[in-house]
Amino acid sequence: MDWDSKDCLNLIEAFRLQEVLWDSKNPSYFSKNAKHDAWCHLAKEMKRPVEEIKKKILSLQGSYRRETMDVTKKRWKNIRDSYSRNKRKPSTGSAASIKKKWTLAPHLGFLEQVEWERRYICLHFSGVFSL
Repeated sequence: MDWDSKDCLNLIEAFRLQEVLWDSKNPSYFSKNAKHDAWCHLAKEMKRPVEEIKKKILSLQGSYRRETMDVTKKRWKNIRDSYSRNKRKPSTGSAASIKKKWTLAPHLGFLEQVEWERRYICLHFSGVFSL
């Protein structure tokens, strides 16, 4: 069964309310039973199988990560690309490419804190960043 934008938005909102599935500060986050119950609740609410719900959430999370790529990486890519463009002879009459914003990104903003914490932990333990 296909997922339209309305279905995705409904799933995102329902997933946001099931903090046990995404918030490691939730007391039940490490409880397999609580997570199983939350996935079953989502499946029942969306009238779809649990595995389909899990697969779609993973897909949405991956899309969200790509959409909200680390600012440093974006900035470095911008600097590098600008350097390359300026190094070449500028062309005339070319239209600037415009990247369309992903419509679901604002609705997944509640995951930003979790993503930031994961990046911080990874950087901290890899020795790239330390206090």
